[in-house]
Amino acid sequence: MRRIDATGAIARRLVMIGLVLAALPAAVVAQTGQDFYAIPPCRVIDTRHGPRDLKAPGGVTPTGFPRGSFTDGQVRSYDLTSSVDCPGLPQHVGAWSLVFQLTTASTPAFLQAWPYASSLGPGGQTPPNTESTMLGYTDRWTANSAIIPAGDDVGGSINVLVQHAGDVIIEVNGYFK
Repeated sequence: MRRIDATGAIARRLVMIGLVLAALPAAVVAQTGQDFYAIPPCRVIDTRHGPRDLKAPGGVTPTGFPRGSFTDGQVRSYDLTSSVDCPGLPQHVGAWSLVFQLTTASTPAFLQAWPYASSLGPGGQTPPNTESTMLGYTDRWTANSAIIPAGDDVGGSINVLVQHAGDVIIEVNGYFK
């Protein structure tokens, strides 16, 4: 784990996504008033069908993360700290640094991600705005990095909505605390 403090001691952090490099200005770090902790990328969510499903009776992981593709307009909540694939993620974080990957089954679609909010009632899943986190296309993977505020529950859960049926991969590469 590498700590990047909010004082701006490290001016930029480079995020590697395949062959694409993007700079994350220190201003983003400083705005949160929290320190950023970089961690080795870890895949917390993967909705594709495959051998991993054999360990998950009924298409659900031991921690309750649904396996299998998203359906049209489906919203799922994920408590990233309960991932068995990425043990040791801390609770009570301010925000997550995530890489989203999306492919759709039959038509281009957007993906939205936002913090879980218990004030929204069971599931805390009402999208707060109309902004998309990324766009996905049929039969090819697209990726986008995003900083998503953590939810108000202990695990800092996030919600993910996919406009049309498709698969999603989410990797965590850091957090603010």
